[in-house]
Formats: sequence, structure tokens, C-alpha cells
Amino acid sequence: MKIVRCILMAVLAWFLLVFAYGIATYPDAPIKPGNNGTYTGTYTGKTHRKHTEAEYYAFLRWQTLLMISGPFGLAAGLILPRLKAKKTGTESRNCLRR
Repeated sequence: MKIVRCILMAVLAWFLLVFAYGIATYPDAPIKPGNNGTYTGTYTGKTHRKHTEAEYYAFLRWQTLLMISGPFGLAAGLILPRLKAKKTGTESRNCLRR
């Protein structure tokens, strides 16, 4: 059970790090091509700050990584407290009663 907890904690930590990296690196996300939906060779964020093509593609890679790791991080975050409660025997039985 310790190995499972360690793996789940690593998955959750990975997701939180990816999320924090994106918040710190792309404060004006989402970055979109063009101005007002038309492609003009420029890339802008929601604050209308101009970005390079390399920054735009880096944002797309981060966004894809976040969408892939998000469900795994969410699942790990939901499973970890249940494993801890089962281990200590402190799981509440009141939630099962009606």
C-alpha cells in the first residue's frame, strides 16, 4: 500500500507543478493567434500583450500537458484521502447513513 500511496502522491505533485508552472509562465493565457480571431502573424494573450511564435507553441505544449495530466491528478487527489482514512480507520460511517 505504501507504493501505491507514493505513486499517487507523485502523480498529484506532478499535476500541481505543471499547473503552477503555467500560472507563473502564462499569466495572460490563453494565447491566441491573430487579433480578434484573424491571423495576422502575431500572437496575443487576454491582456493584449504580444507573444512570439515560439511562446505560442510553448503555451500549446503546456496546455496539452495540463489536459493530459489533469484527470490523473484529480483521480490521485480523490483517492489519496480515502487510502489514508482506510489505513487509520478514521473513515466516517455517518456519510453512509440516511
